[in-house]
Amino acid sequence: MKKSAVVLLVVVLFIAMAGFSHGRLSPVLQIMLARLGWIQSIVTELSMSNFEGLKNHADLLAADAQKAGEGAPAESPPQNFNYKLRDAARAMSDGASKKDGAMVVKQFGEAISACYACHAAGRDK
Repeated sequence: MKKSAVVLLVVVLFIAMAGFSHGRLSPVLQIMLARLGWIQSIVTELSMSNFEGLKNHADLLAADAQKAGEGAPAESPPQNFNYKLRDAARAMSDGASKKDGAMVVKQFGEAISACYACHAAGRDK
């Protein structure tokens, strides 16, 4: 009985995950989940003082924000939020190159501020 329940649970989980792996998430949600992953990785790398890994994740975040900003309507709030995030991520990358933890933390705050501002604007609609 227990084995049957475990097998059933595993099958249900695989079916649920299959829905996510086939692009059923909206493009905006896919972008936000990728960014959340990079933010989590940046925090992890910072906690271990792994500035090389931190720089890599900050560069990926900056490139993603640049690409999303270019795809947004000119001078629109989404474009501005993406460019603010891009600038903060680039500054985090610069701080990581210099192994300047204080600069990374300050710019991390700027990045989170850009995330919060975008989410707040979306909630206010």
